[in-house]
Amino acid sequence: MADEGEIKSQEEDLSPDIKDWSKLRVRLALELKTVDDAVIAMGVTFGPAKLIIHVTLKKEEPERFRNQPGRPCKPYPFYRYHDTYNYTEGNILDITESGPLNYIEPCHEYKGFTNTTNETKMIKFIYEVIRFAAACMNSRTNGTIHLGIGDKPNFIHGQVLGVVVEDKEAYANELKSAIDRSFEFKHKQAAQMCIKPPRFVGVLNKHMRFSDKCVIEVDIVPESVICGENIYHTFNMDTKKAKKKEKGKEEKSGTKPSKQFFIRDGGSSRNLLATTTSAKPMEEYNRFVNSVAKRSQLRKRAEENIKSSNQGSRLEVDCQHYADLHGLSRSFFTKVHQPQCKQGLDGKYKYL
Repeated sequence: MADEGEIKSQEEDLSPDIKDWSKLRVRLALELKTVDDAVIAMGVTFGPAKLIIHVTLKKEEPERFRNQPGRPCKPYPFYRYHDTYNYTEGNILDITESGPLNYIEPCHEYKGFTNTTNETKMIKFIYEVIRFAAACMNSRTNGTIHLGIGDKPNFIHGQVLGVVVEDKEAYANELKSAIDRSFEFKHKQAAQMCIKPPRFVGVLNKHMRFSDKCVIEVDIVPESVICGENIYHTFNMDTKKAKKKEKGKEEKSGTKPSKQFFIRDGGSSRNLLATTTSAKPMEEYNRFVNSVAKRSQLRKRAEENIKSSNQGSRLEVDCQHYADLHGLSRSFFTKVHQPQCKQGLDGKYKYL
């Protein structure tokens, strides 16, 4: 009776959904490939099997998981917001920080977002996003900045850390205001269109349960129809001073916000107008500005290639589906017949 009481007491401590765990989830939780096989071999029934898993998990986890690198994982899909996707704390994003690739494939930048107080957290967020966004817009490349992802030397490159965000709406609102403060008046609208709202990706703990952390991500999409051949300077304005200025309370000062011009340079963003000891400090800046027209053409061409490729794929798939539905052989479906598929006004493809 005592044993039964102990079993009942321990079962009450189990995760409420543990009965729905698959073998794969048990392996992921324990990293013991032989646990389920051993349980089956011993002929243990479901109730005691749960106890074995629970006790092993409590005893083994501190020794097995502490300070161990996590599994590789993919980043959240680019320019998406409603996918069922979460990160797991300690896992490693399998992409590296990068510069422009082919203008469409997003470059990435990681920020650990550690050692920040509630007061400095928003300032850090705005500072990092604006400089990254301007760099992507000038370089004409898609990009994502991830805040809450670690980097060397303090963490493994791409390590999921997460950050606690108490007011998500405040981040979205402050970013919109910061864009208006940071970009030239003539480019504010373009910047608002290229810099997408922040995305907050939930972070699971090692027990696969939701924590109070998330990874903040902001996507940048400098479409050619928006950016044209423009260049984008930003102005380094302190957040508090900017808010006072908006209210008309800014104190008179002879200092002006510094002008910046960011580009993507490898895995980081670099200001070409930064103070330098070079004998010709503006040479690289002028060279880059002169290359913007060419970059804009390459960006537009890349967008057109993607559109034509996607349309061709949709056309081929839909026509093949039509052939399957009507019992037509694959040999009938050739490039000669593919053009006979046409998209109607309702957006659906029809076989003529």
